[in-house]
Amino acid sequence: MLYVDLMGSFRVLISSILYFIGTFLLIPSCVLFLPFGNYVAGVLILISACCFLTLAAALDVVYVLFIEHSSGKCMLASVFMLAGGILFLSAAVFYYPQGDVGGMDCVILGTWVFRIGSLCYLGGSCSSLLVLHESIPSQSQYAQQDYERGLLHSVDSNPAPAGRAETSRRWWLLVVYLFIIGALLYILGGVFSQYLSMPLPGVVAWIIGSVFFVSGAFVQLWEVVRSWND
Repeated sequence: MLYVDLMGSFRVLISSILYFIGTFLLIPSCVLFLPFGNYVAGVLILISACCFLTLAAALDVVYVLFIEHSSGKCMLASVFMLAGGILFLSAAVFYYPQGDVGGMDCVILGTWVFRIGSLCYLGGSCSSLLVLHESIPSQSQYAQQDYERGLLHSVDSNPAPAGRAETSRRWWLLVVYLFIIGALLYILGGVFSQYLSMPLPGVVAWIIGSVFFVSGAFVQLWEVVRSWND
């Protein structure tokens, strides 16, 4: 049991690092899509970013399915995130200059795949949100957690402090909300660039969405490192 717990903690740390690197690389890749940028360099960085994101999600899926044997919303969230990573990676490859595929412009095809990938990330984030809301402990559980940690000076303290578990849950909620906003901005960017013939606002939406993604990944990594030090 201890081995599984340690493996799970190490897996979360590694996947958090990979998510942070991947989301961080999204920013320069999108900036290079601006008119003054280098499109090919942007696509290559985007492919690298999506490789990190896909690998991070794959680690989570392998652990959840084959080691932790989780089911329900936890498994659904992990599968959604993996699907999002694979679709983002596929879309990035389509963005590389190569003409048409089956009579369809590769950039348009890549934008469609990106849109579906963004929906997968949105679905994964919403599934994680449901899991976090279902994990809200009662006030008596808060008191018991704090008493066991020596943080409760008096059993009669009222109200009992939320404690470390609730603090951690709140940080993870922030991570999920940041990822939800990022996914929505990526979807909006695709609508701007494809349907409204406004590529510049579309790229700007992707850049802002990437900032939300990397902010969420940073908070996740910071919380994981902090939990290791507790």
